[in-house]
Amino acid sequence: MVMSLSQYIINPMGKSNAVLNATAREAIRNSYKKKYDVTMLREHGNMQYTLYKDEKNNVFIAHFKVPSETIKRFYYDVVFEFSANADIEEAGTNLFKYNCRYFSNDPAFVYTYAHVFHINDLMIEILRSKMSKKAIKKKPEEKNPTHNIGYVKSIYFAYLYMSARQLYDINTFKAAAVVLSKRNLLANIEEADVKIQKRQEAGKKLKAELAKKKTKKETIANSKPEIAKINKTISGKVNGKMGNVNKVNKITRKRSNFTKK
Repeated sequence: MVMSLSQYIINPMGKSNAVLNATAREAIRNSYKKKYDVTMLREHGNMQYTLYKDEKNNVFIAHFKVPSETIKRFYYDVVFEFSANADIEEAGTNLFKYNCRYFSNDPAFVYTYAHVFHINDLMIEILRSKMSKKAIKKKPEEKNPTHNIGYVKSIYFAYLYMSARQLYDINTFKAAAVVLSKRNLLANIEEADVKIQKRQEAGKKLKAELAKKKTKKETIANSKPEIAKINKTISGKVNGKMGNVNKVNKITRKRSNFTKK
């Protein structure tokens, strides 16, 4: 199967597949765009990436460290491999129109689509060793029983960033790219199983922190009526004492006047 990144963005299931109609696909893309904007605001508009070029074979690889939407300082490896041949000469300088293969160690990709990308020859060959072997071999009967190719948020985030930086232009891409080193590429990508384990641990930590904050807020909220009651009691006692002091002062002044007479 051949699919450019532009084709994936328009309809990941393929031109003839209408399981998701145009309105539904647009809604998903709009939702991802809003989440992307919020996430990138947190990241100060930056996303770490490395570009590789193999001009001899007309292959260009873009590796992005895509930030998690929910876990701060947690990043997924998303990789695009663009290649050109006689079938796409009309693509010109737009990499989005080149043949594209994909990789992501985002759990949403691994558990739901990795197997489908693999059997459709859309998985980057040199990165298969980084993908979960179980995900490649086992059909995702529970999460994707129809075996469709669908949208993955981390892939869409990488696409949006690539668009914003105009890295789809082959000349811009080449100017920022280094010569492809498979060893360097592999060294900078974490195995999917390891990444998912770390994500689960980070998720548990975040959940515990949120629960702790919630408990603290509830404790403060519950203690407010009691604090108000104590303050009221203290205030009443202080006011009563002040009243007695004034009364004593009046008696003292009267006695002082009588003595003078």
